[in-house]
Amino acid sequence: MKLVISILIFFFNSFSKKKLSYQAIGNAYLVCESQFDKNIFDYCSYIKDGLLKELPNISRRSIFFLRVHPPILFRFVAPCYSIFVQVEHTLVKPGGRDSEGFEAGALLIPGVSSSMTYLARLSKYESMKKFDFIVEYSRINLVNIQGAAKFSNLRDKVLYLSPALYKLNSASSDARRRNFITITNFGNAEEPRRKNFLEVMRSKEIPIQNIRTWYSDVEELYARTRILVNIRQTDHHDTLEELRVLPALRSGVIVISELAPYKELIRYAEFIIWGTLDELPEIIRNVQDNYEATWNSIFGTSKFARRMNRLELCNQLTMARWAKQINCKLTSSR
Repeated sequence: MKLVISILIFFFNSFSKKKLSYQAIGNAYLVCESQFDKNIFDYCSYIKDGLLKELPNISRRSIFFLRVHPPILFRFVAPCYSIFVQVEHTLVKPGGRDSEGFEAGALLIPGVSSSMTYLARLSKYESMKKFDFIVEYSRINLVNIQGAAKFSNLRDKVLYLSPALYKLNSASSDARRRNFITITNFGNAEEPRRKNFLEVMRSKEIPIQNIRTWYSDVEELYARTRILVNIRQTDHHDTLEELRVLPALRSGVIVISELAPYKELIRYAEFIIWGTLDELPEIIRNVQDNYEATWNSIFGTSKFARRMNRLELCNQLTMARWAKQINCKLTSSR
C-alpha cells in the first residue's frame, strides 16, 4: 500500500505544480500539500495535526486528502475522502467587491432594512462542493451560509474548527519581552479604510506599526506583541478576522477590534476590546497608557483560560465525531 501511494504521488508531482506528500497512520493515509500557502499555513497545520491525532481511530484502510481533490487513480487503491479548508470572508453586503451573483444568507445586516440580509459569498463553491468535508473557521460564516438555499448541500459536510492555534501562553505581560507596543498585520495597508486609519493614528501621534511580511513563526510575533489592532479590509466584508484575533489572544496579546456584526457568536467576544472605527484611536491610547491593568483584566482571571481550553475541547470533540462518521461510512460500504 505504501509503495503504491508513493508511486502515485510521484507521478502526480511530476505533472502538477502542486506538490503532495503523505503520512501513514494506522490504517489511514493522509495526503496533503508539501507546503501550505503562507497566509493560512498555521491554520492548515493545526487541522493537519488534528487529523493525525484521529486517524489511528479509523477502522479500515482509507486515504484522506487535505485541500486536495483525490486524483482518480487513488480511488482504485482504497476509499478516499477529501477535506476542503474554507478561509474566505463570506459575510458580504450586497454591492461589495466580488459579491455579484451570490445569494442571500441567513444573517440580517444590522442597522438597515429589517429584511436585508448579508450575501453568503463562497467564491470557491464550485470546487468546494466536490469535497466530502469542509472545515470552517468562523461560526459567523457558518450561520450565514447554512441559511442560503443554494448551499444546503454543504450542511452535512461542514466541520467547524475554531482557530485555537498555539499553546495557551497568556501567563506574562512582560513589557520587556513584548517590545512591539501596538501592531496591525495588514497584508495590504493601502486598502483605503486601513490606510486612512493608520494615517489618523499617525496624526494623533499614537504609536502603531504594521507588520506586513511576518508570515512564518507568527507565534513568535505575538509573543513579542502587547496590543494587536484589528480593522476590516472594506466596508462590505464583515466577517471577523478570527484567524488573526484568536491566535493573538491565546498568545497573551490584548486585541482591540473594530466592532464586528454577530460577534456574540464567537464565544470569546468578552475578551476583546471593541469600538467603532472612530473610537479606536482613543481606545488604543488608553490601553497603551494602562497596559498592565488592562492586561490583567483580560488574562488575569481563570475565566479566560477556561474559555480557551473549552474551545480546544470542542475542536477535539468535532474531530472525534468526524472519525466516528468515517467509520460508519466504511462499515456501510463493505
